[in-house]
Amino acid sequence: MMAEQPTAPACAPTTNPVPGASASGASGAPQTARVPRVLSIAGTDPSGGAGI
Repeated sequence: MMAEQPTAPACAPTTNPVPGASASGASGAPQTARVPRVLSIAGTDPSGGAGI
């Protein structure tokens, strides 16, 4: 029987922890510039992230 793997590590929040806080700051730019990192189950990250 295979051990269950968590879908996301505890250190990787899936949402912005502070509503209103964004990479765009107070400039009024849309928040589409901030793309969340999604790690694949196999351990490879095609987006080029560090995977941690």
